[in-house]
Amino acid sequence: MHSFSIDLHSHGAVGICAVCGDRADGHHYGVLSCRGCNAFFRRAVTFNLQFHCRRDGHCDISKNARCACRACRLLKCQAVGMDRSAVQVRREMKNVLDLGNAQSAEVATNSADFLLLPPPHCQSDGPPFPTNSQVLGSGKTLDLLPVRARLLGSPSSVSSPLAIHSFDRFIECYFRQRYRRQKMFCQTAEQILSLISNEGPTAPNGHLSANFAAVPSMPSVGGTRAATADDLCQVRRVETLLMFEWVDLLEKFKRLEMEPMDKTRLLRAFAPRFLLLDFVLHSLECHSVDCLLLPNGAALISPSGRNSNDQFGCRGGFGADIGHRTMERLSAEAEEIVREVLVPLASNGVTFGELIALRLLLLWDCAVPLESVASAQIVRTAAERTRKELAEWLELHSAGGGVQGKMDILFAMFPILCTFAAKFAHICRSISNFHVMPQWQFMADLLDE
Repeated sequence: MHSFSIDLHSHGAVGICAVCGDRADGHHYGVLSCRGCNAFFRRAVTFNLQFHCRRDGHCDISKNARCACRACRLLKCQAVGMDRSAVQVRREMKNVLDLGNAQSAEVATNSADFLLLPPPHCQSDGPPFPTNSQVLGSGKTLDLLPVRARLLGSPSSVSSPLAIHSFDRFIECYFRQRYRRQKMFCQTAEQILSLISNEGPTAPNGHLSANFAAVPSMPSVGGTRAATADDLCQVRRVETLLMFEWVDLLEKFKRLEMEPMDKTRLLRAFAPRFLLLDFVLHSLECHSVDCLLLPNGAALISPSGRNSNDQFGCRGGFGADIGHRTMERLSAEAEEIVREVLVPLASNGVTFGELIALRLLLLWDCAVPLESVASAQIVRTAAERTRKELAEWLELHSAGGGVQGKMDILFAMFPILCTFAAKFAHICRSISNFHVMPQWQFMADLLDE
């Protein structure tokens, strides 16, 4: 096994990562290093990860190949002087991972598997659910009570001690809002009790209980029903409330307080995108790649694919003909979304972190016209930061490389989603109650141009 060395003076300038040669952003753990190597070293030390090199420790660790071998990368971090004792492992993290116990250290080839390890007393309750899991088909696992409890942690905590990257905190926030959304869509006491029951959603035979099968997070056992205009109004009210809660957590969004109209412009552009992306995310969770599912259990189904018994228009007297035509137009758009967005994302194994990044990019859209130069700069900086953090997150979790390919796929989805969201919003304007939000009408008024 060879030794590593690097001559920082040969670079002729300060600001080069001593580990991989990329641009450094400061001293971390005693060494001038980049954010990627800083995060990698912190994570390896925090989780006491052990790696094995397949090439006897002779791997090149450079800017373009630093992810190829984690064993050699960690060795080089230590060789150039990164101090393990400088990594501050929080007490809660030590308790969760039992880092003081030598027997808890395991050999890892993909450190992402260790992202959301349960506390020792919960390890037999069910499979761990790392935040880098694929979204496709994850709904059933997410709805298991032990997994849900593990993901959500304490309701009073802002972020669990298991959040390593900023995207992990965003994913935790999504999980919290996801279960809150489920409760808001419940129609019966049985459904609510199924969500909060200490006994969990499974029957003695291990299958989903009858009550839980009807909870809106998953399609009903009898098949998916066609969405109506009423469904869209209901879902829009819930999703709008969740969107306002989510953006209020963003520090850079709060910095737009001096320009409230710029805030409004961003929200007006973002609202239909948030709604549509959540439809896509929910569909992937439910393993639906042939139709777009709404979080309340309905689906935007084309006229050719729906059951003849489905009422395709409105249930509440909005006007049957108008409702029917509107839903037909929306369902036609949904078919395009399935083909151009849903299927490609499913085929490429999109993860929660990637969709969170896409959500952030849809908010921080530099193409939205803003009045203030300062606001435009905040948006531009936030978008650049999101792209950079996406690359870091993928670098941490992509065992087989292909980071740039994944980023290219997501960036290609951005204009497609923006176009579909604009069409979606335009069609929904013909639904009279779509912009009505009892008790929260100020939100609807703000978003209605």
